[in-house]
Amino acid sequence: MAKAETTLSGTGFFVAQNRVVTNNHVVSGCTKAIQVRYSERASYTATLSGQDFTNDLALLHTEMPNLSVASFRFQLLLGEAVATYGFPYSGILSPNFTSGNIAALSGPKGDTRFIQTSTPIQPGNSGGPLLDSFGRVVGVVVSQLNAMAMMQKDRSVPQNVNFAIQSSIVINFLSVKGVTPNLDNSSAGAQRPPSEVADMAKKFTGQIYCQGAPPKTATGGTAGTLAPSDVADFGTKFDVQPMPEEGSTRP
Repeated sequence: MAKAETTLSGTGFFVAQNRVVTNNHVVSGCTKAIQVRYSERASYTATLSGQDFTNDLALLHTEMPNLSVASFRFQLLLGEAVATYGFPYSGILSPNFTSGNIAALSGPKGDTRFIQTSTPIQPGNSGGPLLDSFGRVVGVVVSQLNAMAMMQKDRSVPQNVNFAIQSSIVINFLSVKGVTPNLDNSSAGAQRPPSEVADMAKKFTGQIYCQGAPPKTATGGTAGTLAPSDVADFGTKFDVQPMPEEGSTRP
């Protein structure tokens, strides 16, 4: 039986003029044109110009004018403050900015493609930037620990166990696809207040959405819940909380 189509929503950010990066799983279920927009502004069509299925990255081309372009940074420190800006639960919540810390310098089972963060994220945050206190991108939000799976396995509920793709993986992907990202590893200058970091992020981050159906996973569920053999054991990816109809009270 064919899956019913709905509006799928995630987050992406400008890495160069006309180029937006997001998670591949945000757009892999699209059956109609991909759209990108800043909050409360007109939407523009976007087309795929590069995909990395292994590392869950996608590069989009759009004619939407960008207000700014993200800069990237390497060499994270355990415990340092990070934040993200994105479009969780679009249709219910406004675009929002949340803060946390780097909890670990690798992901599930020591996977060095990822970092663990305590920054709260929800469905719709996928593909958004993870930012340091200077407003530089240090990762791309991708998944969280699956609370239901952990309840069944260990009878415990994980607290803010979330993951982002390391900036080095993203930079390599962009370079292979012909995009030269902005790099800034300097330690000079004062850290910015969170309000200023949020304002910076708003200028290069947008909503990615389309009509489509949540892709199936190896376990037969809707997109997000990864099988134990996949990249992040008990991980949930954030593409597919469908945008609710106006007036809906669904979580």
